Amino acid sequence: GRPGEQISMEGGSQPRWGAEGRRLYYVSEGGSDAGGREMWVATVDPGPPLRVTGRELLFTLPAEFFFGDWLTTYNVVQDGAGGVRFLMVRAADGGEAEPRMHWVVRHWTEYLKEIEWR
Repeated sequence: GRPGEQISMEGGSQPRWGAEGRRLYYVSEGGSDAGGREMWVATVDPGPPLRVTGRELLFTLPAEFFFGDWLTTYNVVQDGAGGVRFLMVRAADGGEAEPRMHWVVRHWTEYLKEIEWR
């Protein structure tokens, strides 16, 4: 790679850094539906200057993957065994009688300390 080169070769969005700071994950721009989009990872030498050392197609996104241009709809975390896991937003089915609500509780272990156990 050359210093100052762009990360994605054919457009990309929703970039997320891996925990080690040497991998940048992103979604390809292809198509208007989720089925045409792909998850990529670029490996980088942080430098200075930052330099791209490789790019790899990881997988094609499932059709039910919710894609928003104005927000990041996935996260990537180390799985403890040297790999990564993706947490992705899936579009609602639409066929349900009532919409389901999901709650994300950050720092939930702190809440456990506040509960009076009997």
